[in-house]
Amino acid sequence: MNNVFKNQDIRGIILSKKKQMIDEEVLLELLLNESHFRHKIMLAELKKTIEEIKRLKKLCVMSSVINMKILTALQPLLMKMIVN
Repeated sequence: MNNVFKNQDIRGIILSKKKQMIDEEVLLELLLNESHFRHKIMLAELKKTIEEIKRLKKLCVMSSVINMKILTALQPLLMKMIVN
């Protein structure tokens, strides 16, 4: 009878350890998934930021071109004003 209790205790300990290992494995997987999800969000935000920088760069170039065209168009008028 004593051996039966010992075997049941050992089985209980083994089952408890297996459950603990499964719980730890599930927890690690959840943490990994959460970390992966956070990295995907950060990557998406980084891509948006890069696209916004590219858009602003194009606007700056366009603005410079427009400013040069305006100055070129005004140059004859400015020269007349200086001469008079």
